[in-house]
Amino acid sequence: MTLEARGRRHRHRDRVATPVRWLMLAICLLLGGRLLADGVADHLAGSNPGLALALAPWHVPARVAQVRMDLRRDAPAVPEIIAEVGAILRADPLAPSAYALLAQAREAQGHREAALTAWGWAARVWLRDIVAQAVMLDHALVSGEVGPALDRLDILLRGDPSTGFWLLRRLTPLLSEGRFLDALTRRLEASPPWRSVALRQLAQNAPALDPVMALYRRLQGGSAPPGEEELRPLLARMVAEGRYEEAYLSWLESGPRDQRPPGEWLYNAQFLAAVSNMPFDWTFEPNPGALMQVDRSGPRRRLSVDFFGSRNAFANVSQWLLLPPGTYVLSGLEMAQGLVSDRGVRWRVACAGDLAGELAVTPSLSGTVDWRPFSVSFVVGPACRAQRLVLEVPARVVLERVISGRAAFGQLSLRALAPPPGKP
Repeated sequence: MTLEARGRRHRHRDRVATPVRWLMLAICLLLGGRLLADGVADHLAGSNPGLALALAPWHVPARVAQVRMDLRRDAPAVPEIIAEVGAILRADPLAPSAYALLAQAREAQGHREAALTAWGWAARVWLRDIVAQAVMLDHALVSGEVGPALDRLDILLRGDPSTGFWLLRRLTPLLSEGRFLDALTRRLEASPPWRSVALRQLAQNAPALDPVMALYRRLQGGSAPPGEEELRPLLARMVAEGRYEEAYLSWLESGPRDQRPPGEWLYNAQFLAAVSNMPFDWTFEPNPGALMQVDRSGPRRRLSVDFFGSRNAFANVSQWLLLPPGTYVLSGLEMAQGLVSDRGVRWRVACAGDLAGELAVTPSLSGTVDWRPFSVSFVVGPACRAQRLVLEVPARVVLERVISGRAAFGQLSLRALAPPPGKP
């Protein structure tokens, strides 16, 4: 090929390539402009959907936000809104919130069946739509559809447990219905991730306690009985409502309770078992100004409390008791290391009907004291159904709460001077 022919070929190639290059550049500019418009619309959709749509009329989230804003007007143009939602769904059949907006528009028209259908689609398309799931849950409950109702509850609690607890409160009365109780028990026995949190919320916040106790009893006799973390809030509420005997029986039935020798009324007195923080075992309530722990001293164990010098309204070691009428002696060993406090620390027994009262108090412990015995006797009358033993700083004013140093206790015991009339 001659040089002249080659030149003609290159010139022809350039004439063909130039328009292609310009076309590709134009396409890149258009795509870049659209991407830029989409990015700006993403940023503006929530705060100014009108401006977002002016930049990107096709932007689905901005269109949804505009419809939501239109629905909030005093006199929304419902037919136009429904038409716009239809256009949005044709552009994006899975657009989040679009079906929910359609449902709200249908409700504004008074078309309940059409609204319910739209809510159902909203719940299917976007599982995290809390309102849609709650509407469908309510519909399932009204219709008596226990399984679908629990499915909705499961979706809500898996997505965000905090949003479902108000529903748990509403569901509590249904626990008196055998069919619902059976279904919820089976669902909880499957150990969903929200089980423990839901049980705690029910135990603490349910309007009525009896239905919750029925659920716990059903679980206790099933394949997945409540653990200590799940049982603790129920027992605490039962005690708070004065149902001491029922709480004690529930505690006994929840596991082996063999940490008390004959004649001893204090459970786990030698701290041989791990502290469970259950009402009728030792309870160590967290305190930022003190550290409570069980130390091993040879074959024996002892309770020690380290105070860090802060103002501390300390009453954080306790145990609930069910002592029948009679005379009792609380005894043990105590020691202190550099325990600086105006009032020291002491043990106090109070009747459940007067938790600020004093059935018995031990002399206050302070300073530096080698191991020494202590004991105090007291009388439980017929009106005192339950009692609480607490280790406390008996401060009368705020300034007396400042305490530092260590206190320790061992070989604790609570025994009756005369044989009690019956075993608790």
